[in-house]
Amino acid sequence: MPDNWKKTIIQGGAAPLLSFQVRDLPTKSFELLLDAHASPHPNGHIAQDIDDLLMLTVPYDEDAKPLIFPSLRMPPKAKTTSKKVVGIPPLVKIAYGGRVQRGIITNLRVKEELHGTTPESKDNVFPTRAHVTFELAIIDDMRMLVYFEANKT
Repeated sequence: MPDNWKKTIIQGGAAPLLSFQVRDLPTKSFELLLDAHASPHPNGHIAQDIDDLLMLTVPYDEDAKPLIFPSLRMPPKAKTTSKKVVGIPPLVKIAYGGRVQRGIITNLRVKEELHGTTPESKDNVFPTRAHVTFELAIIDDMRMLVYFEANKT
């Protein structure tokens, strides 16, 4: 019997009660190599690219502003006063090998390997090569994204 079905034995019953169980979200793992040396990078470093990826893991508040900012991003002039998290990290679309999937990035890890090795990155010792690994929790149906507010007492 597939894992999605649960058998419950009922005392005195002729057969077990079957119930369908919800499965966990399917996930896929990805690894990216960010390298300012491989092709002419417009900034000469990958610091902004790393920060852009980090922003894909940040939930937003009720003012539709990120709750935190990665190291290189400056907070906007009009800071939010809200502490209420009303969302999830942004839904992303990833295209690879002729496939396109939507989901939420989880477990993002960045391993910086080289710093300050291009003329543009020397002064600030910005990263110029990094391996990024992450999981994509695949969202098959947009109805899966529901926000429930806890009851206040």
